[in-house]
Amino acid sequence: MDTQNTPIHIKLWHKEFWMLAFAEFALAASICMLAIIAPERSSVLGLDLRETGWMAMAYGVGLYLLGPFCNYLVQTYRRNVVCLLMMSVLAILLFGLSWLSVHALPLGHRATVGLVLLSSLLVGATFGLSQMLLVSTLVIDKCESFLRTEANHHVAWFGRFALSVGPCLALSLTAWSKTASVLGVGFVVAAILLVRMVSFPFRTPDDDVPLLSLDRFFLPHAFRLFLNLLPVAMVMGMLLSAERQPLFYALLMGGFFLALLAEKYVFANAELESECVSGLICMLTALAMLLLRGEMAEVHVIAPVLLGFSSGIVGSRFLLFFVKLSDHCQRGTSQSTYVLAWESGLAFGLAAGFGLFHAHPSRVYQCGIVLTVVALAFYLLYVHPWYMRNKSR
Repeated sequence: MDTQNTPIHIKLWHKEFWMLAFAEFALAASICMLAIIAPERSSVLGLDLRETGWMAMAYGVGLYLLGPFCNYLVQTYRRNVVCLLMMSVLAILLFGLSWLSVHALPLGHRATVGLVLLSSLLVGATFGLSQMLLVSTLVIDKCESFLRTEANHHVAWFGRFALSVGPCLALSLTAWSKTASVLGVGFVVAAILLVRMVSFPFRTPDDDVPLLSLDRFFLPHAFRLFLNLLPVAMVMGMLLSAERQPLFYALLMGGFFLALLAEKYVFANAELESECVSGLICMLTALAMLLLRGEMAEVHVIAPVLLGFSSGIVGSRFLLFFVKLSDHCQRGTSQSTYVLAWESGLAFGLAAGFGLFHAHPSRVYQCGIVLTVVALAFYLLYVHPWYMRNKSR
């Protein structure tokens, strides 16, 4: 456990907490914008959809590169400084990708592909570590111990909102200008400014901190939860590759708000598994509607709301599962594991949507149905009984 020289806990309603929450939103929105405009930017560089899928895969792999160094970095250096450094590098990388898509370099096709893949890998690495530091360390540091679960829940919802706002903005801007990628960089800069405005007193580091460790990176005990959440996030990632209408993502936000209301008023005293089961059934229903009745205008209003509700309610419940499965000193590690499951699921879903299905909606819906059925069966038959036997809180 960390030791601290001065008490830094504050009330959850304090403005510094909300600055970190909005920083999480801005950081996540920047990546969502990059993901949604990837095909257009890739085509400028002469890349096809298969190579765009490789970009998403490289980003997903990059999420894991710096995680093993996370605990060493926050124990050796000022944790907020490390986070700010990673976000600054991320902003530079995103700006470089934006510049590259406008000012083509005199490179051959293979060299261009290699450069873009390397950039995507580094974007994943810097974003992944920034996310881990923000949600598993800085947010937790700014809350009293009895409010930390609530804080994790609130901040995760801000990141979820970015899945609606980021693509909606990017698609709307791309329709009449080429400023979407620049705005993505602006979101990262906004996140940097917000984190800079929050004070983090010095903490005494632990002795003999190993360079590589799973602390603040990955919770092995939660691997089953990780595997269960991954296909749910992959479905949303594949939809990012296939859905190109801003209205779809605007309606997704409506589903998120319904999920928030359902958490408070519908599932407050319900059976523990009811949220995940209800959410996955709603996801399955939405995908079936899009596949079988996609020609109906009403379907393209109802389905995104159902998808927002399902991903919101399932993601929120799994976050609490990760927290309650961890020991007291593993809260930060559980949050990083949740981030990796969700973000890498989105990335691998994008990779499949672009690279395997070439952003073809019906193929995406078919694969999404299969993944949702697998996730639901795995949860009911194995994960939920296992979780009830092994939860720590």
